[in-house]
Amino acid sequence: MAELTGGSLEITRLGSLSQRQEAAGQLNRLLGLRPAAPGDRPAAPAVLPAGWKELTPSFGSSLLVPDLALRRRHRLGMGLVNLVLWGLLALLLRGGLAGPGFWVMGMPLALVALACGWAQVWLAFGHREWRLEPRVLVLQRRFGHSLRTLGEARALELVELVDSDGDRSYRLQATRPPGGKPLLVDQQSGDPSSLRQLGAWLAARVHVPFEDRVPSEEQRHQQRAAEMERLRLQLAASGRLGRWAAQQLDRAEAAGARGPEQRPDN
Repeated sequence: MAELTGGSLEITRLGSLSQRQEAAGQLNRLLGLRPAAPGDRPAAPAVLPAGWKELTPSFGSSLLVPDLALRRRHRLGMGLVNLVLWGLLALLLRGGLAGPGFWVMGMPLALVALACGWAQVWLAFGHREWRLEPRVLVLQRRFGHSLRTLGEARALELVELVDSDGDRSYRLQATRPPGGKPLLVDQQSGDPSSLRQLGAWLAARVHVPFEDRVPSEEQRHQQRAAEMERLRLQLAASGRLGRWAAQQLDRAEAAGARGPEQRPDN
């Protein structure tokens, strides 16, 4: 594979693994490229990912906003939801406020309809945006003709969050001086590639540092090994039963390291 600015390009699948590795080494030497070291993460291309748009006003600094076409689709979807909710609420109101059905279903439905109605108004007239100043990111909230500054930041970081079920999510945030709460740029679950790409683009566009704090697979392996060692030491120090459990854990790890072909037959 060739790692390009806009993505990856497959060169070949021919040959054995050693032949492909030799070909990659020769290409790196001929082109003067540094081959990736084991555990290295490919650098994210500094290209604005899908879902974002840079606006250049006739005066003032450039603005980074959510994609306008995507916001129109969200506004249309929320409009359909509001149409259904307010239609159901109108049907309940036809039975009168004194009807038993209104207080059981109408009040919760009215609260949901009001919340969705406010979301529709926000999608139509408001949004959050980033003003791109030299070496400074300024978060603003725009609603109609009013504009409010929410905070400034001079660095970016990509972090990983793990919930109680072990599910991972990722958060790109703009960091402020010590003691200041980070400002959220975007977040998502699953693959953090688009967040990493957005962070690289912002870092190159505004000239601010960007730190990718998502652990690599090698780092995850080291963290798991350190956690297993900590648990083994706790078991060994907990008494006779704990020492027996620690021995069983060591045997299981040794069997896993040997592989199925080296394990003794039962």
